[in-house]
Amino acid sequence: MNYAYVKTMAKQLTVLFIPINAVGHLNACIGIAEPLIEKGHRVVFAVENRFQTLLEPFGIEVISFTNNLTAADNNPAKHEAKHEAKHEAKHEAKQEANQVMASGMLSDLPPIERLQQLFKYMSLRIAGHIAIAGHIALDREVETIVKQISVNLIVLDQHFPLPYVEACGIPIVWVRSGNPLMLLDDERTPPAFSGLPITSDKSEWKRFRELRVNAEDREAWSRLNDYIISRGCAPINRDILFNPNISQCLSIYGYPLELDYLDVRPLPPNCIRFDNLMRNEKHSTFVLPDVLTQKSDEKLIYFSLGSMGAANVDNMKRLVSILGKSRHRFIVSKGPLHEAYTLADNMWGAGTVPQLQVLPLVDLVITHGGTNTVSESVYFGKPVIVLPFFGDQHDNGQQIQHKGFGLTLNAFRCTEEELLGAVDRLLTDEALNQKLAQIGERIRTENSLSKIPEIFEDFIANRHKYIK
Repeated sequence: MNYAYVKTMAKQLTVLFIPINAVGHLNACIGIAEPLIEKGHRVVFAVENRFQTLLEPFGIEVISFTNNLTAADNNPAKHEAKHEAKHEAKHEAKQEANQVMASGMLSDLPPIERLQQLFKYMSLRIAGHIAIAGHIALDREVETIVKQISVNLIVLDQHFPLPYVEACGIPIVWVRSGNPLMLLDDERTPPAFSGLPITSDKSEWKRFRELRVNAEDREAWSRLNDYIISRGCAPINRDILFNPNISQCLSIYGYPLELDYLDVRPLPPNCIRFDNLMRNEKHSTFVLPDVLTQKSDEKLIYFSLGSMGAANVDNMKRLVSILGKSRHRFIVSKGPLHEAYTLADNMWGAGTVPQLQVLPLVDLVITHGGTNTVSESVYFGKPVIVLPFFGDQHDNGQQIQHKGFGLTLNAFRCTEEELLGAVDRLLTDEALNQKLAQIGERIRTENSLSKIPEIFEDFIANRHKYIK
């Protein structure tokens, strides 16, 4: 939907961001925050203190929570370690990687069974921390922060509503940093997390939606719902994770126009799409290692399965072994358990690599299919091979293949012939690479995120235009 954004505000706004304390969600919120900072607005992130070092290079003001909201732990040694932010962040990443691996989410299962494992993993955190301790603590912390700093706008990237935020009267922007199917559970599109094609039998969609609701942990949902009601807010629905009540918010998301579902279902007035939610990372640099410059006549490929996908070390070893037989060169983001395996001779990698500096240099991306990585790959005009594990990665992989932006393979079962064949097929597809280059050029030229300040200012001044 097109709007005429009226420039009504010359004053500095204070915008409070409350993201989920995970790197992917933080990165998306950083991408939203940067144009606001450039426009002169005050941006404050309320996060766990372990993320302070990630945010400060972007000029973001950080208010750290007094407690670690997602890992309530009374171990004194751990609290002592919080003085070493970088060390703690690495420790948390390894710990979470091991927990995800133990959960079964990174196993060779159908999407609905992996979804059940995801809910079990989340319910342990939700029931023990978020719904009772963590979510209550977050709600109370936000109340204290808002009363301290005179907030004009609250930007939420959360799975669940925060009662104080709903009740305080401050305008809310709700961010969906995942696949657009998580924003609107529309019967014209497949259900989120299913990986079902847009052309598939709709009876499969209905069945998956039913299975999805039944897969949720009812006790965890009840405890969360009871707390929200106790704070004077409306009850949440059973499918809250995939069908949030965004009717009173401005809701935004980042997804390339050419990949989106807009040809199937339009957006309501209070939802706005951007091509991505990509941060700039101007402070970060990357120089191609010497080991990769020695065979400069071969193509360069970026291989990253995300911090969680890489936690399945056995599968990483299998894929590295296959890709090691390619004549091409690889930059590998090895993940938090990077010390547990070695790379092939045609590869260079590290636990983390500066993805936004690497992507312009490569010819192809092999990814788990996280929404940030998919959007960033399209931004730079790169073909993509998706090896999805769980969640919206299945949906992104389906869209990549359906829209002709690349290929999707089974992360656990793809053979040497399939994976190496997909690599060569995409690298030699001149028509595809030309199409993606043109799309990337459009996205970079339009720079849709630059409109964020104008849109947010207009939303504050004219909420009636968005909320009907």
